[in-house]
Amino acid sequence: MILVPVPTTIRGLKKLAKRIKRENGIQHARALDAAARVAGCEDYAHALQELPA
Repeated sequence: MILVPVPTTIRGLKKLAKRIKRENGIQHARALDAAARVAGCEDYAHALQELPA
């Protein structure tokens, strides 16, 4: 199991999404939503409202 640090900013979330996209071969939008869920948000749009830039 690979441990991934929980992103606390939008920048960190985007960085994690890029990693998820590369490792899983999924669309960037889906990777953004997956990264947002790791951060404790419902989806990327929710993360934009909750996390600092």
